[in-house]
Amino acid sequence: MNDGSSFLSDLKKCIYQYDEEEQFDNAWEQLRFDYRVENGSWLDRIYGLKHKWARCYMKNTFIGGMRSTQLSESINADLKDYTNCTFDIIQFFKHFERVVNDKRAIELKAEFDSRNKLPKKAYKYTPIMVQASKVYTPLIFGLFHDEYESFGMCYIKEKDESNTVQKYVVGVLNSAGVGYKIECNPSEFIFECSCKKFESFGILCCHVMKIMERLDIKVILEAYILNRWTRGARKMVVEDISRKEVEEDVNLDFI
Repeated sequence: MNDGSSFLSDLKKCIYQYDEEEQFDNAWEQLRFDYRVENGSWLDRIYGLKHKWARCYMKNTFIGGMRSTQLSESINADLKDYTNCTFDIIQFFKHFERVVNDKRAIELKAEFDSRNKLPKKAYKYTPIMVQASKVYTPLIFGLFHDEYESFGMCYIKEKDESNTVQKYVVGVLNSAGVGYKIECNPSEFIFECSCKKFESFGILCCHVMKIMERLDIKVILEAYILNRWTRGARKMVVEDISRKEVEEDVNLDFI
């Protein structure tokens, strides 16, 4: 990585940029060739774990937008602000409790905002966006809003509507060669896109919205509204293995 090498940027492309496994494998082999990587190297060892870090291999895994080390790095940074290596065990846990209380306060504020603040409606006459503004939390609504804006750049490149399961290829303007494969069963309102946005994050992608437009579907179908991203997520009743209702943490109760 010394002397102006672009190795790190090329490696990041392999991690985040490619949606298809074939694209990733081609780029990986090119990376090995360009930097003259020998067999048995560190790069080969992490390739064996690619299903844990390469985006194209993680599309069927729900990650909620979190990258592999992002959560631990965030917690570590918070702990460093409150603790240091000179603390004994009692001091550590006292300060750790401060970290937890601050996290609870942030969550409580987010809960208050999600119940009392409606996002600005950029598409106030569009049924799907009106629905999203009422259902999703402000943060998730913003992400869904971005997908809806991208939907305007999508177009249908190929279609096969001769069978019960219809197949489409959706392209995106200014993205030459990129095509997302979508299969749908209109009678059962089932959609599946090769980008796996819903499977990995939990909101509809702009490619599926393009097909929904073709089928004259004006709202988000209930099956594609993930409860964890809604304003009423914490209202649900949770039961333990004995079918007893789990009591909510009183420190996070909404007033």
